[in-house]
Amino acid sequence: MFGCLCAKAAAVRAEARADKADTDVAPLRAEAAEARAQREAKEEEARVMSDRLAVARLAHKQAMVALKEVGERLGDGSGYPGRAV
Repeated sequence: MFGCLCAKAAAVRAEARADKADTDVAPLRAEAAEARAQREAKEEEARVMSDRLAVARLAHKQAMVALKEVGERLGDGSGYPGRAV
């Protein structure tokens, strides 16, 4: 009889501790969710910047090829326009 009451009391105490733990951790969970959202936004921003950089590198490479071609057509031998040999 007493064992049953002790078990019920222990269960009630355990439930109270669990409720308190959930209540105490709620702000931490919200903070973690906010940090996660900020991290994901920064990662997306980094992906966009990486794509822009790749496009800029490709455009630069193409521009340099075009400049070299123009220099060769002008016949100065340097491969670049406006550069004296």
